[in-house]
Amino acid sequence: SSDAAIRDGAKAVGFANEAVQLSGGREPSFLRTLAAAYAESGRFSEAVAAARQASVIATMQGKTKLANGLEKDLVLYRGHLPLRENSFGN
Repeated sequence: SSDAAIRDGAKAVGFANEAVQLSGGREPSFLRTLAAAYAESGRFSEAVAAARQASVIATMQGKTKLANGLEKDLVLYRGHLPLRENSFGN
């Protein structure tokens, strides 16, 4: 969210990690959410790792749009920036 008052990176990591585990790590959108949660918590190396994994899986599943979005996310995480709704002028 763009509203700092309602963001809670630690809770987000917990929920996203649970979703990833329940999916067996095979759902790239859950991994993308986990990456964003890690970044929100300042855990950028973990955000990069999760986003890379999500990108590989998305590519293997033919989810090109998602894979392309993940590449943009990676630019932020490598720059130690969290993902925001308006990160790319959307």
